[in-house]
Amino acid sequence: ITVIFGKPTTGPIKTQFENDKNKISPFIANDRTVLMARVESEDGEPLVALWTFKLANSKGWLDEPSSQTVYGEGWTAVALQATSPDPNNENAEPPASEDVLITAEIDGKTIGNVTVPVILLPRPKIEADRYQVSLVKGTKGNASVNIQIIDGGEESWDIIIDEERSPQKLASASIKKIDNTNAELTITELEVSGERTDDTYESEKIVIRGMPPSGILNFPLECHIQVIIQKEGLFINKTGQRDGMYYVPVPIVGE
Repeated sequence: ITVIFGKPTTGPIKTQFENDKNKISPFIANDRTVLMARVESEDGEPLVALWTFKLANSKGWLDEPSSQTVYGEGWTAVALQATSPDPNNENAEPPASEDVLITAEIDGKTIGNVTVPVILLPRPKIEADRYQVSLVKGTKGNASVNIQIIDGGEESWDIIIDEERSPQKLASASIKKIDNTNAELTITELEVSGERTDDTYESEKIVIRGMPPSGILNFPLECHIQVIIQKEGLFINKTGQRDGMYYVPVPIVGE
């Protein structure tokens, strides 16, 4: 009796992203994702295949895939990153996604191919729920401002106060992290002694910066919060002052 075992029938190519991360930012250094593929027999067993990972647009935003790495359970993987194809254009924005073409061969025969889109995040932005805070002088009042990173991906961002550019002579500022892309800025009026002035208010700004996990961003990401300290009381307009006296024009009746 002669028994001939046939080759196992292959199923479709399976793909997945490591940790389900299918989005990358071209604007954050070292931001990447890992794309994995494998092919199985009808019994669900992984098969050894020769893989090709190719960009659908070789002149697009996705960089060439890394060298292939063999993972466990029959998965073959490549790392993907993205950069601007026109680095001199500061206003360039990526498309919503670009495709990776995956082909599998067994014994010199193509047994399947699949197209996998990789989402490209727009240029990150930092936004505040308000950009001006007003406090009354002498009350030691405080106010909160919510700061958010938009299109920052799935990483944990640092949202910090630029101490060198934020004088904090009129009000102190502190930041509390809420989650990966949100923080709360608290501004508290300081008791400031000095010469009395007739100005009805004083102001200064607080500069907030967003920093990605790598600490490297190819453009500044910041927002400015204007702090106004208002004074209470009666203030006389100096427009009509001459020789220490104030002159108010009085209309002449009948003219």
